[in-house]
Amino acid sequence: MKKKIIIVIFTLLFVLPFSSGLSCSQGNSIQPIELFNIHKPSNISLKSEKKNNDYIEMKITAYDLSVQSCGKYYFDKDRGITKDGYNLNNKSRKETMIVSSNKFPMGTKLQLIFPKSHEKYNGIYTVHDTGNFKDNILDVYLGDFGEKVNQDTVKFGRVDVKVEVIK
Repeated sequence: MKKKIIIVIFTLLFVLPFSSGLSCSQGNSIQPIELFNIHKPSNISLKSEKKNNDYIEMKITAYDLSVQSCGKYYFDKDRGITKDGYNLNNKSRKETMIVSSNKFPMGTKLQLIFPKSHEKYNGIYTVHDTGNFKDNILDVYLGDFGEKVNQDTVKFGRVDVKVEVIK
């Protein structure tokens, strides 16, 4: 019982305030790109065509299409539709590889490098949505699991990632 209460409190305090809101956030404007915290990685191998391996350190949270994450029920007409019209319904993370961001313009390709604990999420993602969070936070889509929040989304938490702008 205590474990369930802790999960609910965690979701309310940490997951929901940083979820993208998907189509709920369509009134937000896109912020201009502002690079900050630029570092030269010492031993990170990026698989991009860029010769300069600079990256940006950012925080990342996760969302799915549950009511808890995006506030839309399964049969809502706007459920799973991103700011730029991309349809996430019935799609997995691997099918879409998208992030929500207020920092980068729609269509920007980002290579995300996660710490070891989350390295299964490493890859190249495309910005298709904006969210109700600060500029230095990204929100990665984990999949459509129906109306209930998926445990992977709850367990994801907030993670520091290395972000490289591909294009």
